[in-house]
Formats: sequence, C-alpha cells, structure tokens
Amino acid sequence: MDQVLKRFDLIEARMAAGPSADEYVKLASEYSELQEIAGAVKALRAAEGEQADLEAMIEDRSTDAEMREQAEADLAA
Repeated sequence: MDQVLKRFDLIEARMAAGPSADEYVKLASEYSELQEIAGAVKALRAAEGEQADLEAMIEDRSTDAEMREQAEADLAA
C-alpha cells in the first residue's frame, strides 16, 4: 500500500512539474489508474487511525462514562 501511495504522489508531482505533452499523457493515464486505489488506501488509513483513537479513549480511565459509551458506539458502527 505504501508503494502505491508513493507512486501516486510521485506521478502527481511529476505532472505538476510541467512535463512534455507525451510524458504528461503517460503520467495522466497511470494517475487515473491509481487514483481510485490511492483514495481507498487513504480512506482505510484514516479509518484505522479513527479506530485506534476510539480504542484509546475506551482504554483511558480518565475518559468519562458518556464519552466512553459514545466511543464504544462509534467503534461498533
């Protein structure tokens, strides 16, 4: 997954750098192929981060009961 994101970012940077028309067409084609996958990977990473945050809230003894219940509900959803 990291390689897909790195490649996607590299292509994006190369496209922004003003390549020749031929190179731009090639980059745009690969960018289009990777765009959906990169978006899904980013969404997965965000969801994993949110899950970790919710689990930390649940484990934290200083979290009040109402917040803990909300975190548990969000985690179950």
